[in-house]
Amino acid sequence: MTMTKVYTSEEALQALKEKSEKSSIKEKNLELWSRVEKTNPNFTRYFSYGNKTLTTVDAYYQIKKATSLWGPYGSVWGLKDMNIAKYGEIAVLKAVFYYPGGEFEIINSISLGEKDFAKKLETDTLTKALSKLGFNADIFMGRFEDARYVEALKQQIRQRTQRPQSQTSNSSSKPSESKSKPSNADSDDANRETQIIAALKQHNLGYKKEGVFLIATGKTFEKKDFLKSIGFSWKNQKWLLPIPQRLSIV
Repeated sequence: MTMTKVYTSEEALQALKEKSEKSSIKEKNLELWSRVEKTNPNFTRYFSYGNKTLTTVDAYYQIKKATSLWGPYGSVWGLKDMNIAKYGEIAVLKAVFYYPGGEFEIINSISLGEKDFAKKLETDTLTKALSKLGFNADIFMGRFEDARYVEALKQQIRQRTQRPQSQTSNSSSKPSESKSKPSNADSDDANRETQIIAALKQHNLGYKKEGVFLIATGKTFEKKDFLKSIGFSWKNQKWLLPIPQRLSIV
């Protein structure tokens, strides 16, 4: 026969208190993770690895997300004490990642055959460090392999960028005001444009606009892997990136 333990009122209250405290600690521990785990599918790309198709996230999307939480890179968060050592055909980076909640050591490697291996290694190490804190965890946990999950994320983004019906009706009665205020979709596109231009400049590349395309200029041949990673494609002897016609790049 199984015996069931009978709690007194004081014991029951104590048990509830302990359970509440454990739940509170769990929520506190996962507070940052819960804020940064979801990924906007617009800032992801697919790549082949053997027989698998995997998802990767745009590094500058991650950096922007961290910046929105903690401020500019290098202020209270980033990599420090970086040291790159070469072992045969491999470069190994050892560093310390720091942020307002603490710091930890991280190690990463890359083939010396990669062009701009040092820049790539630093950027990849930074994204790996952020992933340990939960940034874009849904990708690393395999949730992007579920098409229904990705579609649900896209639906959430569409709902956030849609203006309320009342605002739409007001804008129709006041056309001059609606033209002066950009929509959320315009704002997202502008943010994306800023990220791309900043990334081009960081890699010592220029840009110009031709029609609805952004053209990368400079020593692009040496940066082809980087350009592909942020969405550019090689067409008509140029590195092209389609941009929304409503954007004005200067």
